[in-house]
Amino acid sequence: MKKAIKVPYGFKNGELTHISQVPSGQKCGCTCIACGAPLVARKGPKRTHHFGHQSDSQCAETVMHKLGKLFLKQRIDEAIVEGKPVPFRWKCEHCDETHEANLVKKAVRCAEEVSLDSARADLALYDAEGRMFSALEIVVSHNCGRSWAGSAQNRTGAATE
Repeated sequence: MKKAIKVPYGFKNGELTHISQVPSGQKCGCTCIACGAPLVARKGPKRTHHFGHQSDSQCAETVMHKLGKLFLKQRIDEAIVEGKPVPFRWKCEHCDETHEANLVKKAVRCAEEVSLDSARADLALYDAEGRMFSALEIVVSHNCGRSWAGSAQNRTGAATE
């Protein structure tokens, strides 16, 4: 049996809000990041505190995807403004070596939900000339597959899932 994903964030008055910042129960005033439905703050004495839907829902994976995108975009935006690196490590499928680089070395802007012809990137990085040079896809449980990677590489030269 799969373990349920415990979601520690919701929206309250349009702001991303951690479970520790709200009272327990339905009066937390939060809504789901993915579907906008009302949430219940589950803050019992035994389990990890988390949000749940007031009615049955299957969008926890979608919430984790959106949180990943929000957090990564925030980190990238801060790094661009402050001139700090965002270390990135990957295993090369060509040489089987592990490589490391600064994800935002030439980035001046990060955009969300960018069209890649037949696919869509969660995040895209742009250089000073306004050219998209990297497309990023947030993966929670399974990759999008070759069609996304192919579209992203054709458009930007670099695709990361």
